[in-house]
Amino acid sequence: MSLGTFAHQHVEPDASTISANKQDKLDPPDEELLTATDTSDSTTSSDPSTEEELFFEGELRPIMMRASHPRKDGKAVFTLPQVLGNRSDISFVILSSFLSDFKWLRSHFDPSTRAVFVTHGENDMPRTAIKRICANWIGIFPKLEPTGCFHMKFMLIFYKSGRLRVVITSANFVPVEYGEIENLLWLQDIPQRPTPIAHDPRSMARLDDFPSVLQRTLHAIGVAGVLDGSRATLPITVIEDLRCRWDWSKVKVELVPSIAGKHKGIITMSGVGHSRLMKAVRNLGMTREPGRLALECLSSSLGIYTPEWVNEVYHSALGQPASDYLRAKGPRKTRPMAGCIDLIFPNKATVSGSTAIPEVASWMRCTQRHWESIKKLESKFQMCDSKSLGGNNVMHSKMILGLFQDTESESTAEGGPIGWAYMGSHNFTASAWGRISGRDALDATMDIVNYEIGIVFPIQSKAELENVVFWERPAKRYEVDDEPWIRDE
Repeated sequence: MSLGTFAHQHVEPDASTISANKQDKLDPPDEELLTATDTSDSTTSSDPSTEEELFFEGELRPIMMRASHPRKDGKAVFTLPQVLGNRSDISFVILSSFLSDFKWLRSHFDPSTRAVFVTHGENDMPRTAIKRICANWIGIFPKLEPTGCFHMKFMLIFYKSGRLRVVITSANFVPVEYGEIENLLWLQDIPQRPTPIAHDPRSMARLDDFPSVLQRTLHAIGVAGVLDGSRATLPITVIEDLRCRWDWSKVKVELVPSIAGKHKGIITMSGVGHSRLMKAVRNLGMTREPGRLALECLSSSLGIYTPEWVNEVYHSALGQPASDYLRAKGPRKTRPMAGCIDLIFPNKATVSGSTAIPEVASWMRCTQRHWESIKKLESKFQMCDSKSLGGNNVMHSKMILGLFQDTESESTAEGGPIGWAYMGSHNFTASAWGRISGRDALDATMDIVNYEIGIVFPIQSKAELENVVFWERPAKRYEVDDEPWIRDE
């Protein structure tokens, strides 16, 4: 396999490919994949000379754009070398991306750094596969739904000092997304515990804090098939080491994954997709009644929308459980949705008038079929243009603002947060967030097509809202003759 763009390529089975079943482990002969030193690839990138900045409280920033640096709004940015830090200090990484230029990605790491790279494979693979990419790098290709994709974008960076850096972003590992099209990136540094805590399997099933959800996500995408039973000298040898050996007490965001497949039962559903968004909102204490929440959804890809799906996602965004939605009387199609949703996506003029290179337009996805479905739901959506505050950029970022529509007297009396925000890989589509079916809680099912991951966090004030929003607000509504930028089918 070429070390060029590493995506949408057939995974040929060979001696180094093993299934990631619960019974399969990385057997001793294959341990060299995580311990061998690669001396043949001398491609390197220079480490930044500035002192590394640490973020033990967490930080959300845009990724630097070459055409608009510094940003017009003056906000700080991240670069990939800054995120990684001194590469000689890195002992191990777990990375994920939908698209990747593998040679470019690997150039940012020391050749001796051991890595697990989870990425998109082929939709006809019967099960998750693990494959040698090159010395020290193992690729994991999760089993896909027929029309789905592995769309997660995250990094777990283990440093020789013991520190762990967790990264959630909307950017794929390709040069265009780290300089030519606008993306967002959140990271937080996690210190090691002075003394590890014991792993309790019985309590793990009930926990839904950040490390517990992260561990379940890593199991779901096949990372355990590489780590479990390995005798390699790694910072972690089982996924459960994450919670036991690192101190997550300063992490205040909620983790929201989507895992492809059918998830049956209310409890199981609440761990994935928009039902997990519901649980995150509830965990933050931000549940609202219908009509008391406005959504602003920034998306780089649109889908086919139905009244039923819009209603169920809005219900989850309120923090209201799916069981209540399923028990509600009346056809879902005609059930009124009290609330406002702004769908933010660039119109033709914004994309054609940007300073981005021509290839950037292909990163945005809206077809004529998508647009026709949106026009039929004018009572549900208000289409708005995405105009970056950083400059004349095309925005590949994915974000949702859930802003409370409480009265001024209520907000003043409560003195609490004004809403919440989501950032991650989820576009505002059913493929990303999932779709509920079933008559009641007993037979409820969440169907999800893609693998996605993101974070939800509270917004405490208007000043904080300004700090975490990177597009012009209020977003300019489409005029009568406006159309979104439409890519050919």
